[in-house]
Amino acid sequence: MYIITTGIARIFYYKEDKDITVHISAEQESITTIDSFIQRKKSKYNIEALEELEVLEITHADLENLFESNPKFERFGRLFLQQIYIDLVERIDDLQLHTTQERYDILLNKKPHLFKRVSAKHIASFLGMTPETFSRIRAK
Repeated sequence: MYIITTGIARIFYYKEDKDITVHISAEQESITTIDSFIQRKKSKYNIEALEELEVLEITHADLENLFESNPKFERFGRLFLQQIYIDLVERIDDLQLHTTQERYDILLNKKPHLFKRVSAKHIASFLGMTPETFSRIRAK
């Protein structure tokens, strides 16, 4: 698991020879393939640095040791997983309940810095739209 101190990274997977962006993290955010981290097995997801990264890293074993050594850290772990769950529910809601325009507007309001630092094709993929649709919406 990584906490980004400098830079931006994304999580993506391959489907039919395309890479699909599922998450983008920047400074003060975490990035991990959570399925792999928790289950300690290979993930179908990949992490890619989109800028030069500086990160804080913690292994699963070190995190478990930290939890065992102090209940305050275990609380941190619970809160961290709750935030991941909330982010996941919001992501599902965005993709299922909102139009492409609404998804664009939501991301622009939440994380405007991404539009300056991440390529249009990665943002379009993250928003579940084609690069052409993204360009059309962006031009409005």
